[in-house]
Amino acid sequence: MGSELLVVTNYFPDRDNRFSDGTFVKELLMEQERFFDSITVLAPQPWKPWNMNRERRNYTFGKVMVHFLRYLFFNTPRFMRRHGEILFQRARRLVRGGDFEAVHAHFSWPAGYAAFRMGEELGVPSVITVHESIDWLEVEYKEGGGVHDAWRGADALTRVNRRDIPLLEEFNRRVFHVPNGYDERRFRPLDRIEARRKLSLPEEGEILFSLGGLVERKGFHHLVEAMAHVVKEKGDVRLYIGGRGEMRERLLSRIKELRLEEHVHLLGYVEDKELPLWMNSSDLFVFPSLYESFGIAVLQALACGTPAVATINGGSEEVITSPEQGILLPPGKPKELARGIIEALEREWNRARIRKSVEDLTWKKVAKRYMEVYQKVVK
Repeated sequence: MGSELLVVTNYFPDRDNRFSDGTFVKELLMEQERFFDSITVLAPQPWKPWNMNRERRNYTFGKVMVHFLRYLFFNTPRFMRRHGEILFQRARRLVRGGDFEAVHAHFSWPAGYAAFRMGEELGVPSVITVHESIDWLEVEYKEGGGVHDAWRGADALTRVNRRDIPLLEEFNRRVFHVPNGYDERRFRPLDRIEARRKLSLPEEGEILFSLGGLVERKGFHHLVEAMAHVVKEKGDVRLYIGGRGEMRERLLSRIKELRLEEHVHLLGYVEDKELPLWMNSSDLFVFPSLYESFGIAVLQALACGTPAVATINGGSEEVITSPEQGILLPPGKPKELARGIIEALEREWNRARIRKSVEDLTWKKVAKRYMEVYQKVVK
């Protein structure tokens, strides 16, 4: 297509992916940059008292220029209603002119609204990718306001799952399904014992891995409860949970109450470069989330040939589409989750077949699908 692409996204990581929110957007752009002369990324970084020491610096990689837009943030209803307009005004001061072919937003609010307005300002089409988890999307659908303006005003919407396409078609006649993806260069099958050695994990025994923010929505409290049943049944099983969040102390307390200190370990932040090792060192990836839009972590595990046990949460069922890949269970039910984990540990899995099942979901192929969307909306 050539020329330039303007991207507005709610989240984007720093240069080293240490603050890793929005890493999936960065991975997509690493594949999209081959289609453009340059890509400009605008990501809001509102100033908040609790993250002033986490300020992110503008940087470039390849043909991508990343700008963090800084402005004061107030957690008030009035500010939240105006957040899209505030981001748009901040973006338009930075971007004046340019040979942009399209504006692409990741997430509806505030990025999607700002992108739709920037498209009008620059006279180019806008595309909004709706990444929101199903509970977040339900709130946006009911509350309306600027989110609905963005959905109606964009030249096209894309959704990472299929189930929500009819809902979005109420606002826009051009809605396309484009899933998330994975980096096939990083997430691929490795020798399990060698991966465990690199992470200083026991070479013997069964290992489970889970990943996500330690928040209520991710369902780790249900996974801890399930582990009490799994350990009772299987004995030498260890669960490692990667991620940070407000529920850490609550989870640690419950782990102690259940006397699972030798079996459940909270890793905290897991560096991006170590994720393929964790996926490969594990006998099973477990994803107990209550609400999702897609489930990239599940996809990354499958790309490594590791089977998954996941809940039916609006996203995981878009990734696990065959019993040969893993097991799907109702969310929020520890005993059923434990049953699924035990069943998966006792089953023989074909790692090569699992890997092959997701070959069409690489970021390289997803980037091509986005190019097809751009070509449909560029006048």
